[in-house]
Amino acid sequence: MNEKQIVTSQGTIENPVYEESTLTNNDLLIIWRIQLNNLGIMDNTVTEINLANYQHETENGLGSGFMLTNGNPA
Repeated sequence: MNEKQIVTSQGTIENPVYEESTLTNNDLLIIWRIQLNNLGIMDNTVTEINLANYQHETENGLGSGFMLTNGNPA
């Protein structure tokens, strides 16, 4: 992994773009159709990190997203 590409066993993401956003419980329900407490998270928000190529595409399914919490489990 470097600033120009990320190589995985599934392929390569050229010129990766990272996006960070804060999601509320309501946001999560609208986007993912699940609530934070159903994930065992007692926080009011989570930080979502998305990774895609420079054109904001996830070519061949490449790219990823994950969520960070403040570590307050249910």
